[in-house]
Amino acid sequence: MNARIENLQLAATPVIDPMTKPWLQKLYALNNPSASREVSDDVLQELLAQCRQDLSGIFSHEDLIVLLNSAFKRHYDPIEFERLASGICHDLGIELDDYRNTRIGPLVDKLLSLSREQAVALSDALWQTQQTYARCTAPAECWKDLGIELKAA
Repeated sequence: MNARIENLQLAATPVIDPMTKPWLQKLYALNNPSASREVSDDVLQELLAQCRQDLSGIFSHEDLIVLLNSAFKRHYDPIEFERLASGICHDLGIELDDYRNTRIGPLVDKLLSLSREQAVALSDALWQTQQTYARCTAPAECWKDLGIELKAA
């Protein structure tokens, strides 16, 4: 089997980011209050797939590159996207109060307006991209493999 196919198969392995998994369990519990406390990984994968669909079409390829450049520095929990937004501003030398007047204004607004489900999906997608990026998979291909479509340019 060629190395490219093996890399893509590894990228498609259904592994949930360990920091995202508790958030998926919380989302599942919110949507299914009478369900058991133990939720199988298969059920969580289905929920994550739905959350990823909600994330589709929000971010452009340029947004993804900016996100990855900031996210590679540390792992962001789904409730920390305000910090990710301020980190992006800091990295680019932009005052947080002035971000709306810059080229990253729309990206910061997107991060700050994510639903809980979208934030969970983004956290996992950034982690998944970091894992596969080390194996030379293009970020946009990784997101496509995850079922997340990037916004057309």
